Amino acid sequence: MTVFLVLLAVVLTGWWLLKTWRTPPLGWVPGHQADIVSSDDDLDLPPQFRLHSGHDVLFPAQDALTIQTRNYFFAPGESNLYAELVASLAGRSYRVFPNVRLDYIFQLTSGPSPHTLTRLQGQAVGFLVVETPEFRPVLGVSLRGSPYAEPQRPGFPASNDDTELLELAFQSARLPLLHIDARRNIEADELQKLVLPLLMQT
Repeated sequence: MTVFLVLLAVVLTGWWLLKTWRTPPLGWVPGHQADIVSSDDDLDLPPQFRLHSGHDVLFPAQDALTIQTRNYFFAPGESNLYAELVASLAGRSYRVFPNVRLDYIFQLTSGPSPHTLTRLQGQAVGFLVVETPEFRPVLGVSLRGSPYAEPQRPGFPASNDDTELLELAFQSARLPLLHIDARRNIEADELQKLVLPLLMQT
């Protein structure tokens, strides 16, 4: 009976310790009260882990670039086509990315060709459709009448006809390219009839 009472006392004591024990914070020293960190702002983080806002008063004005945020992301007509293109692919394993540079889509198949890479860097396709989960490019969509090419950099060669370069790149890589007239107010149902047959080719 005495042994049973001793075991019962040990079990109850262990249960009470488990219920009341609290893990001490990091850096806790016996006899000293630990400081409680109330927010991330109180942490002394290394510079690479600190977040800086765009209104950092400590940022020297002389180091700033002569840039500002655009008031819009899409050019006129692009936002409507993007919305209809996304709607036409709803429920399928496709995603749409706007204004993708050609050198992000294509890669060289032979030796180095700086001239080809330079031409691709200065040109973009209006929309790129990719298939998930691999995010494999399957279709380009170009909005005719809307400029996509980046400003040409001095000292670099450029194509005289950006549309011709765009078509040449997609044809060379056997990737379908759909041209849409910017003056058309195309809707998702009509766009789906144009897009789906091209996607079946890839």
